Amino acid sequence: MPVDLSRNALVGVYDYRLVTLSVLIAMLASYAALDVGGRVTASRRPLRMFWLAGGSATMGLGIWATHYIGMLAWDLPVAVLYDWPTVLVSLVAAVLASGVALFVVSRQRMKLLPTAIGAVLMGCGITSMHYIGMEAMRLPAMCRYSPGLVALSVILAIVISLVALWLTFRCRDEAQVTTPRKLASALLMGAAIPIMHYTGMAAVTFVPMAEPPNLTHAVAISSLGTLVIGSVTLMILGLTVLTSLIDRRFAAQAIELKRLLETVRLQNEHLEETVASRTRELAEANARLTILDRAKDDFLQIISHELRTPLNGLLGVSEIVLDAPSPSEDRNELRTMFEQSRQKLISLLDDALLFTQIDVNGQKFHSAPIYLNAVLDRALERAQGFADSRHVTLQPAPADLGQVRGEEYLLVRCFHALLETAVKFSEKGGTVRLTSGATLDRFQVNMECRGRAIPNAAIAKFFDIFSICESVSPGEDLGLSAPLASRILSLFGSTVTITNCEPPGIRLTVDFVHHLFACDCS
Repeated sequence: MPVDLSRNALVGVYDYRLVTLSVLIAMLASYAALDVGGRVTASRRPLRMFWLAGGSATMGLGIWATHYIGMLAWDLPVAVLYDWPTVLVSLVAAVLASGVALFVVSRQRMKLLPTAIGAVLMGCGITSMHYIGMEAMRLPAMCRYSPGLVALSVILAIVISLVALWLTFRCRDEAQVTTPRKLASALLMGAAIPIMHYTGMAAVTFVPMAEPPNLTHAVAISSLGTLVIGSVTLMILGLTVLTSLIDRRFAAQAIELKRLLETVRLQNEHLEETVASRTRELAEANARLTILDRAKDDFLQIISHELRTPLNGLLGVSEIVLDAPSPSEDRNELRTMFEQSRQKLISLLDDALLFTQIDVNGQKFHSAPIYLNAVLDRALERAQGFADSRHVTLQPAPADLGQVRGEEYLLVRCFHALLETAVKFSEKGGTVRLTSGATLDRFQVNMECRGRAIPNAAIAKFFDIFSICESVSPGEDLGLSAPLASRILSLFGSTVTITNCEPPGIRLTVDFVHHLFACDCS
């Protein structure tokens, strides 16, 4: 006949202060598990392994402390000691169960089968921790377990583990440290863990026995020891939460810095693409301009050649017509008009062609020392015919003007153009006088004439090629002579200016910067 041992069972009472402490530790451990789960997921090796190991140890310590403080809360009428090697094994079981939990929730996706296996392993680990811890008790009594309640405690451990895994996975990616969902999850898990523990405590019955217990490795835990266990556990859990908070903030700053660096990189790439695109556009535009410049040069050369041929033909025809017997008295006048028109058009074409050569090949002209008197003599010789047709006298240049730097052919064209300009402004029977002057760093050649003056508004743009069509002198077409002379002098760092003088007339002044030796300019 079976004996009812429950009649002789030891009767104990709970210290609800310790029960409350065990529940608080369970809740704090749950919150730490939720936070550490996020750090394990967000971290990369080797930092991830650090969080996995540290989080497992911290979470396991919290579950273990909840269990042992719950056991110490059960006050029996006999002395209870604890076998410390067995207690250590129960702590290892709690840490391993926590490691399984953190590993499962750190996966990219939470699939059903791996999660279920993780929940079973975690529940079995927590159950093992509980019942191994019960086996660590050393007292003059025998433990008897209720199979139904033991099975219920195992089922509760597995279900609670499954819920804990699901909640930790859902809360791991939250950016904020504390959210209502995380607090609610910690409270739920913190309340569920003690339920499993106290269900397991309800499954045991302590029956007195006559034999004394084995106290080889047994230690007694006083009230002070209980306080130390609770305080150390709370401190470690608090430090874990604080460390997670600091790491979370550093990680957030690192992500923000990475985002800013990526933004700067994208902006730099866009800027580089923009600069490269603009550079290509400029290169293409420059290539097109070069082609257009060459085409312009070729066009002007062709036009110059093609126009000269019919003009010479027209002149020949006009000479035949004018030489034929005719009663007209204006034959000589017509011949002169044809000749002047031909020479004027040819001169305009020559000037335009030279302008093109200067613009395209301006840097190819070479500057060398040349005698200024030789340049002026040749220019006076070329301008003499035009001056005679206007009944204007050209005065010879002063002697010993020294040397300047330039290209002789271009400077002859320059002074030829300026002398013809002076002739156009001279009165009939007038004289174009050439004088010179010198300063410390410049040498000047002046061409003066009496006749017509220039409107003051036209002086500033007299040498501008775009103003050649404007009337600067009544009844006179200046052509390209003045702009061409200014452009030639600019090649060699020299300048030309025009001013009005009294009595009415103009003065053209050429300033040479590179004058090689001085002269007597009295």
